[in-house]
Amino acid sequence: NYPSYESSRHFEVARYYSKTEHSMAPEILLFSKRVWDGLSADEQKQIRAAAKESVGYMRQLWDEREAKSLATVKAAGAQVIDVDKASFQAAMKPVYDKFLKDPKLQDMVRRIQAVN
Repeated sequence: NYPSYESSRHFEVARYYSKTEHSMAPEILLFSKRVWDGLSADEQKQIRAAAKESVGYMRQLWDEREAKSLATVKAAGAQVIDVDKASFQAAMKPVYDKFLKDPKLQDMVRRIQAVN
């Protein structure tokens, strides 16, 4: 992602950034079971509501951060390359086909493919 590429300063030595979008890392809110169980039902409800409410704002902040980081690395001379994903997907077809033969994995593979 652009913020990591910028904040790690990789763009100073790795001038080419291939936009593969091969990895997605969700941001999650975690509590230990011990802490969560120690909260009242009302506190748990409020935390869940606040977490849901914050999703849109967090996405807005992330989009702004990505745009800022992209502008920074481009201004420093880094080149962002849009990758031909179709060729990667074609190369992966035999792998997906192998896993689709297993009835236990078919649903999971189809859900992964649908994310694209």
